[in-house]
Amino acid sequence: MANNYEGEHPLRPICAGWLGKVDRARKAKKKFQDVADECMRFFDGPAGFMWDADYKGKVWSKDLDNMAPSFRMTVNKVFELVSLFGPVLYHRNPVRRVTPRQYIQAPPQFLGINLDPMSGMPLDQMAAMQMQMIQQQSQMEQMTTNLRAQLLETYLNYTPNELNLASHFQRAITEALIKGRGVVWVEPHFPPESDRMMVGSFYDTVDNLLIDPDAEELEDARYVIKECCHQVWEVEKEYNLPPGLIKGNMESGTSQGESVGDRTAKSKRSGGLKNDMLRYYKVWSKMGIGARSTDLSDEKRAQLDIFGDYCYLVVAKDIPFPLNMPPEFLETAQDEELLSACAWPVPFWRDGGWPFSEVDFYQKPRSVWPISPVSPGLGELKFINWAYSFLASRMQKTSRSFIGILKAAS
Repeated sequence: MANNYEGEHPLRPICAGWLGKVDRARKAKKKFQDVADECMRFFDGPAGFMWDADYKGKVWSKDLDNMAPSFRMTVNKVFELVSLFGPVLYHRNPVRRVTPRQYIQAPPQFLGINLDPMSGMPLDQMAAMQMQMIQQQSQMEQMTTNLRAQLLETYLNYTPNELNLASHFQRAITEALIKGRGVVWVEPHFPPESDRMMVGSFYDTVDNLLIDPDAEELEDARYVIKECCHQVWEVEKEYNLPPGLIKGNMESGTSQGESVGDRTAKSKRSGGLKNDMLRYYKVWSKMGIGARSTDLSDEKRAQLDIFGDYCYLVVAKDIPFPLNMPPEFLETAQDEELLSACAWPVPFWRDGGWPFSEVDFYQKPRSVWPISPVSPGLGELKFINWAYSFLASRMQKTSRSFIGILKAAS
């Protein structure tokens, strides 16, 4: 679906390159995603989903499809797993403690001050005054550090309740128990109708996380991508885009409901006019803006190197520019403004990290995707459901009572 922006944007090749990386990352994740989806069906899927004709997780031959039992059941051991271990892993918010750093007191001899062996006091009056000044300065710095630690501890114990950390982390733990990984994103948060900013951890499904397919460890990844989908007006508001500059590529349920009774709804839908939601991708890169992996000329690559190695871009299909660097902004912004727009919202790269915290239980060697706790038992779980279903069907057919009486008893 085309957007309302007409004209060539200098970053169009960059956007196309990142959309290609989205497809590659999704293909590399397919094995993990397929197992995760299957485990989720054993958590809350329909009772007889294993006997559906399109079920991809069958472990029996096709010859047995015609022998499906009349009574079909699913023993939801995965739900039992979550109900037992979920409350144990997170039953209350943690109490966070911040310990201030202790400054090392340098011995007077290290400063070239000679001490009286009897009294331990400096022999030189000037040296005594110097030593006293150093001690006072060290005490002031320690008091400042202690106060800073108290303020940080108070803030860290305030945000879990204010930003509902329990709900977000409980959902992440539930998904980690089922799929193998739960994710909470560490992001700035502005309360509604407020300019006050707080930082919290917010849950988002691992289905929306994509990781550099060339990495064997998360620490070695060169980029991560978060898939998002929001109303077009919300995206315009977040990135200060002029209304009508972009169009959606998906239709929401709200739009479908509003079209009831509209005779022109079908034609509008076929023309994409009913698309009021946009699927887009947030990219955190440690490999620059992406010019190195495109067919740009050496001159243009050199120009884009000014953004450095750590860049943040927001791209969407059929939109030739990053949403955080729209055309008018790119034409009028100064170098510092461009660098600020393309910088990570929070510079987690300084500690070698990413803007999310993952909840993993079983790491898989040479893979950025973990193993689901349910995955090793899928074969046994399928057999249990298969055997129970046939046993119940057998009982249904054979559990009949035969009563014999004499003919004369009539």
